[in-house]
Amino acid sequence: MKVIERASEWLKQEGYAPQVEEGFLAVKYQGLTYLIPDTGDDETFLKVDLFFPLTEYKDLTADKALQLCNKVTQDVKIAKALLRDDSVVFAAETLVCASDNFGEVLPRLFDILGVAARYFFEESSK
Repeated sequence: MKVIERASEWLKQEGYAPQVEEGFLAVKYQGLTYLIPDTGDDETFLKVDLFFPLTEYKDLTADKALQLCNKVTQDVKIAKALLRDDSVVFAAETLVCASDNFGEVLPRLFDILGVAARYFFEESSK
């Protein structure tokens, strides 16, 4: 079974309402919307993304955003921060086995991305 299908199944069992979009799942968790891209037929690779438009950050230039992305990636280490067009994307990845419990994996990835996003915001406010 594909990772995205396993993630969707667990989310639904837990009472979440993942939205199936073309190529990804969108799921609300603690007030933020996380995206789980379809990783094709790879049954072990799980990726979760969290997007914020640059307009969410007051007076933040693209150059400063890129510097902050690099800082987040270096300091947080288990999450990546990327600058894409007019958004900042926080990403976390892991490998999952058939026996892995998505109840342990997904909330942990969501929390990691939340930490990375807060760190970015705090650093951008300095």
